[in-house]
Amino acid sequence: MQIENFNDLITKTNISGFVTTTDIVKGKQYDKEKISFIEKKESKGTYEDLTVFHFEVDSETKPTYYDVKIVLENNKNILKCTCDCKAYRNFQSCKHIGAVFVNFYELIFKKSIIPLNYYHKHY
Repeated sequence: MQIENFNDLITKTNISGFVTTTDIVKGKQYDKEKISFIEKKESKGTYEDLTVFHFEVDSETKPTYYDVKIVLENNKNILKCTCDCKAYRNFQSCKHIGAVFVNFYELIFKKSIIPLNYYHKHY
């Protein structure tokens, strides 16, 4: 399920520091079937907990995919986003990261955007 209310994504997270609005809009147009959730790794530290989400996003133009990684601090603050595409290397933002946020916001931000009772009812 894609996020419909971009306001939640932008105001309740620090996403604007990691992906441009243009790339979020491009990500909304990306086919969710071209995005694979690979894994989620969690590590607990003394002062912070880190969660790393790994996705593979199929290229729209080439027979390849791009690795997208999202790192959250304490299940809500984005600490880092990376993609191995050329656009990310040049601009530190890309439509692949936008597509992951738009299509997997519930998985990534379930503790900070979606009320827990909503999550349990729907999954």
